[in-house]
Amino acid sequence: MYEVEVEDSGQRYVAEYAVFGGMITVYADVESLSTPMNGYSNEDKAARQLLLSLVRQGKVQPVRDTLEE
Repeated sequence: MYEVEVEDSGQRYVAEYAVFGGMITVYADVESLSTPMNGYSNEDKAARQLLLSLVRQGKVQPVRDTLEE
């Protein structure tokens, strides 16, 4: 598994993704989303696009950054 991160509307979102059998799957909080890799030049770009799609569908919660003092 690999990690992917996107920013949308000032919020940061993180999820994991995997590539298997020519498919890429992003695993979010409560849902996953997959697509064939044949239309993408690299895995990270595809994963970011899938994660952004999940964010815009309201399927992912933003990361809460903790500040160390």
